Amino acid sequence: MKRRSKRWALPDLPPSGVLDWSDSKRHWGPKRRPCRYCKGPTNLRDEEGRPSHKVCAETRRAQQQAHAVQVYAERAQLPVQRTDD
Repeated sequence: MKRRSKRWALPDLPPSGVLDWSDSKRHWGPKRRPCRYCKGPTNLRDEEGRPSHKVCAETRRAQQQAHAVQVYAERAQLPVQRTDD
């Protein structure tokens, strides 16, 4: 019988989605500024303190991750998933 490798456990996502912006002191700005992605007005601030809607930041993060996966796959740096049952 073949031994299976350990799998990483994914952390639980916050109830609000991918990014946890529940700390209002950190993610709320006193003035509305244009979102860095869609240019719509927002009081929200990202992890860097830049104006950003949460949905815009999550969408951008997903795009960056998809791009990274594509680049690694094109360079054949991702391990090939085999199913040996």
